This record gives sequence, structure tokens and C-alpha cells, in this order.
Amino acid sequence: MLIATDIIVKLSEAFSLGPVSLELKPGEIYVIFGENGSGKTTLLKTLLCEHKLDSGKLQYQNKDWAAYSLQERAQICSLVPQFEPIPFSFTVLETVLMARLPWSATKWENETDHQAALDAIHKLNLEHLSHQSIEKLSGGERQRTLIARSFAQESKILLLDEPTAHIDMKSRSQLSTILRELAEEGKTIVISSHDLEWATRLTENVILLNQGKVAATSLDETAFAETLGVNIQILKSSSGQAYARPELD
Repeated sequence: MLIATDIIVKLSEAFSLGPVSLELKPGEIYVIFGENGSGKTTLLKTLLCEHKLDSGKLQYQNKDWAAYSLQERAQICSLVPQFEPIPFSFTVLETVLMARLPWSATKWENETDHQAALDAIHKLNLEHLSHQSIEKLSGGERQRTLIARSFAQESKILLLDEPTAHIDMKSRSQLSTILRELAEEGKTIVISSHDLEWATRLTENVILLNQGKVAATSLDETAFAETLGVNIQILKSSSGQAYARPELD
């Protein structure tokens, strides 16, 4: 379990994140909401240990998370960014294979690495693009490639920064199924999103950020309306799970 206790990160004089406290448990999905600039990406990068804490504690298995080596953290935690510039014309397969570096004992991928990459490509329905240059992909195809790369990393904790931003409805539905399956396998999934209904149909574990501060940790209609500037309806799925739907004019 990755536990954040009253963590604060000061990025500048104008913005700081926190205090934030979280307990991220295996087999659970968590979703972070907030307007642009509210600290969603900052929180994900802090959980990845890319930002140094100004105060508070971040621990994994009762040990300081920053004390783990970079390779150890990469084996435990992976990030799907909103966007990532690819400086060279790698293929989809080559891009996904990069995820195997934390597990590699040599400079070359082995059979296990290739199988992990192929499995991830299959999950995201990218087989027909395996040998296509990533530079020639659409925005949605590139995003699915980055998601596949994270899956191939076989980390225990997956951080996804607005994973539905560029993908179509069919791919979004498929992603929901995959994320639920990974959670059932014991993975911890943390997602930042603006897609209120899609994300809350995945989980009721929500974190609402407002200017770096935690505004709510449940589907609170008042807090969401005040923070996001849109009224929401709290509905129930056929399984009885609560989810949110924005009320659009």
C-alpha cells in the first residue's frame, strides 16, 4: 500500500499542493477530479516521486518511498502521461517495449519482455499498428500506445493522467473493462480525469482538488458544483454503485 500523510509540495510562490492524505490499496481504483491547474497532474507526479515533498510522508510498505531506487520504483509504479513527445520514429512495438527496461538485466529484451509487450498491445487492440511509426498515429492511437506501454511495465500501481482525453467511445469502454480486470488482479489504479460519468462508473473512491487543496473525498453534490462550476446528479447503477452525471444546460 502506498500511503501519503499530509504531503505538501510547493511548486512556486503561486501554487502548492496539499496537505493531501491518501491510502492507495491494492485492488482499488481511485479517481482525481479538479479544474485545470488544480493539482491533479502534480499529485500524480508526486506519487511517482518526481516532486520532492516539502512536508509530510510518502511511504510504500512502511518505507520512505523516495528511499527506493529508481529501478525499484519503476517496477512498482508507472505513469501514463497526458502527452509525451516522441523524439524519434519508434514503432508502436518499440515504444511499448521500452516499458521493460526496469526488469532488464541486459541491454536487450528477452522473450518475456516481448511477450509482455505483445500482450499489452493486444489488450489495447493495437496489433495492426505494431510496426507503424508512432509519429504517424492519430492522437487516440498514440494515447492507447502509451497506455499499452504502462501495462507492459507490469507495475503494481498504475497512474493515468486523463487517459480518455484523446480516445473514442469504443476505446474508452474497452479501457474501463481493462482497468476493472487489472484491479481485480490486485493492481492499484489512480486516474486523473475530467470525464465525470466515465470515471465515477469505475469507482466511488474520489478525490476532488481545488487550487491544490482537497475539497471532497466523496461524491458531494455541493462540493463538486462549487469546485467545478457545474451541477451534478448522483445516480445509481444497476449494481447499486453511485456515480455522477453533470447536468448540462
